Amino acid sequence: MRGGKVVVADRFYASSKTCSACSHKLDSLLLSVREWTCPACGTIHDRDVNAAVNLYNNAVSSTVSVCGEEGAGSVRKTRVKPASAKQEVSFVPA
Repeated sequence: MRGGKVVVADRFYASSKTCSACSHKLDSLLLSVREWTCPACGTIHDRDVNAAVNLYNNAVSSTVSVCGEEGAGSVRKTRVKPASAKQEVSFVPA
């Protein structure tokens, strides 16, 4: 109703096992492990907070438009990409 978009992450997206700081992915992480340290960068992660950060970043990268271009994710796929429009800064001298 308010123009929001729903982004669905892949069912097998490793949001808990991927370091939100350096993107290192663990081979396995037991469900009972609630806090872990990234072996690549040393960041200490709370499992749920890390997963939330990764899911947020995944959603943002799928929907954000830069300078009017379409998002990079699988939210909208079109056959023909619309032409880019040049954006110029309007400067009014004082």
